[in-house]
Amino acid sequence: MFGVTLDDFRSRTCATAACWRREQFTDGGVNVRLGQGWKAFMLEEHCANKHGCVKRGVGEYNDAIAVHEQDSNITFRVIEAKSSGSLADSLAQLQKGADYLDQAIGNVRAEFTAEVHTRPRPATSVRVPKHIEIRSRRRRVQVEVMSSG
Repeated sequence: MFGVTLDDFRSRTCATAACWRREQFTDGGVNVRLGQGWKAFMLEEHCANKHGCVKRGVGEYNDAIAVHEQDSNITFRVIEAKSSGSLADSLAQLQKGADYLDQAIGNVRAEFTAEVHTRPRPATSVRVPKHIEIRSRRRRVQVEVMSSG
């Protein structure tokens, strides 16, 4: 299979409009701007049953998985918005989201990024020497830290 389209991904995850945001979302005071054409599946809200679309709520997922509306864009963005605490604390949530994504899309061609968005910080370099894994593909994805303003 070539890739998973936005409509395919919605049918494999959740089609409820409340679980989706268009081009940006805010979580914990952190504004995440995805860019034109990107849609965010609000994974944490969905899995915690905030909108009544799952049988039993489960927590500790990352905030969102972003998917582009253009079918030829096969990149999935695993995103966590972090307003406080250690950035390393986000890794378990990002990994849980990556596992969810891996199961949802199956064995299709895809690219992946992992992002931690934070509130604006002083001009210092923050590097998280960690990664998440797309386990079925045995692929490591470096986690990027981005300051969102």
